[in-house]
Amino acid sequence: MHYLRVRYRHDVKCSTPECGELIVVEGRTSDVVYPDGMLVKLPVEERDLRSAFSINCPAGHENDLYAPRDLHVMKSASAGDADYAPITIRTNLF
Repeated sequence: MHYLRVRYRHDVKCSTPECGELIVVEGRTSDVVYPDGMLVKLPVEERDLRSAFSINCPAGHENDLYAPRDLHVMKSASAGDADYAPITIRTNLF
């Protein structure tokens, strides 16, 4: 099994008009979790990894991101060594 991780393709700012807070900068990585907080694990075989994700800004506003437009989705042999907070997957991979 592999863990799912994403790399941000651009700086992400809150999409709430009155906020605009910088959430994460381009190039950082996050482990992917389900809404319940469990890490997303994938079988070793190749899958189409186009998905929708959500991440909250520091003020708590939810922001939607999409792979491959906003995120580069990767498989990782380990979890917990990403350099930014986890991101939540919103679509079912199976």
